[in-house]
Amino acid sequence: MQKITKNKIKDLYKLANDKKFRDLSGEFIVEGLKICKDLIKKKYSICYIVISVSFIKNKKNEKILDFLNSSGVLIFEILDKDFIKISSLENSQGILCVAKKKECKDLESVLKQNNPFFVLFDGIQDPGNMGTIIRTLIAFGIKNLFTINNSVDIYNPKVTRSSVGTVLDVNVLELDKIILNKLKKKGFKFLVSSLNETKKKNIKQIKIIGQNTIIFGNEGNGVSKEVIDIADDFFYIPMKNKVESLNVTVSVAITLYEFLRGEK
Repeated sequence: MQKITKNKIKDLYKLANDKKFRDLSGEFIVEGLKICKDLIKKKYSICYIVISVSFIKNKKNEKILDFLNSSGVLIFEILDKDFIKISSLENSQGILCVAKKKECKDLESVLKQNNPFFVLFDGIQDPGNMGTIIRTLIAFGIKNLFTINNSVDIYNPKVTRSSVGTVLDVNVLELDKIILNKLKKKGFKFLVSSLNETKKKNIKQIKIIGQNTIIFGNEGNGVSKEVIDIADDFFYIPMKNKVESLNVTVSVAITLYEFLRGEK
């Protein structure tokens, strides 16, 4: 175990708060004991582990420390006050890992996969929502996620935490209007979740035939104009008792269940 340096602390702060730095370094932070242990057990590419002084001094963590030390991964000790500056948690356990970002597959290789549909998120901003969405996608066997219009970075520490580690299992591709139009020319049908469009259909009326992209919009503003322009169908989830809308994470779960329930 080594004492952490000031430069390393600065890097950690950037990893926690700066997407550009995460992109340049190819690294990201995952925080919490369970997910760090899972990364080690799965032999995921971990750069190093950081643990606070209070974590080390806690006698309850003696077996965990033995496990970490036997992993062969570089470990840094950090003062509690410095760890707090990096952590995104109010009550942190005092342990985090810095891991290598997953190599994303290119669009062509993803399109060759035999999937009934792909899922695209248009400007999703809340890290907690994105983390839960990723967890939901993995639960339904969907490992490819498309984003457009600056959706929140999946390697944001709050996303990795709320995904409960499933962020490590998903491929994320950032698209733009040009690529969407190319997909349209390839025969993709775009099915958009929306309560605002006059021609929207009940989700039970939507049939998944051929190649489809299911699109969900921003939490507050819904889908963007470029998505509306290419939409083939708009669908909604019927609700009772004057409930006007659902959280996007709930909508994703219901939609995936509805579209996949016919599969064995």
